[in-house]
Amino acid sequence: MGIMVIACYRPKPGKEAEVIALTKTHVPILVREGLAENRPPLVGRAGDGAILEAFVWKSREAIAAAHQNPTVGALWAKFAEIADFAMLKDIAEAASLFAEFEWLKLDAPLVAGTAPIPVEVEAGKTYFWCACGQSKSQPFCDGSHKGSVFSPLKWTAPDSKRVFFCACKQTKGAPLCDGSHKGL
Repeated sequence: MGIMVIACYRPKPGKEAEVIALTKTHVPILVREGLAENRPPLVGRAGDGAILEAFVWKSREAIAAAHQNPTVGALWAKFAEIADFAMLKDIAEAASLFAEFEWLKLDAPLVAGTAPIPVEVEAGKTYFWCACGQSKSQPFCDGSHKGSVFSPLKWTAPDSKRVFFCACKQTKGAPLCDGSHKGL
């Protein structure tokens, strides 16, 4: 059975947008590393601007493994550059019986891979790129998105050639890789 946790990040001045953007990648990276359950985190903002993220670790062993994982360590180091970690008890709303926070809907896809996927495409053929990151047929959709906010991206190859489809799902040039995986 998993272990639910609530992480609290207090953005440094002018860094809130960066904290929110990094929070979008947090759980997908933990999932990819086999440490967290593959379910969307709940994310909210406290009155003082602190960002709270509730998610589920796979086990106590996964929590311990995260502290030894270089990918996770690098991610947490990025958080430390732009935010201070806070304890839940230090968030004013936590003193209320029913703590209320502003809902932040991130709709972050799962990071399916950290390198682009090369595919030989045929001119005029249509491909359906997985946008949710959960497909077992990467980089293409297998219907795993059903019930989520995601839909596959329809893309028609203009030429017959090798192209590189995005696997990290962070590209601004979907469905093709734009190098965004280098920042994960």
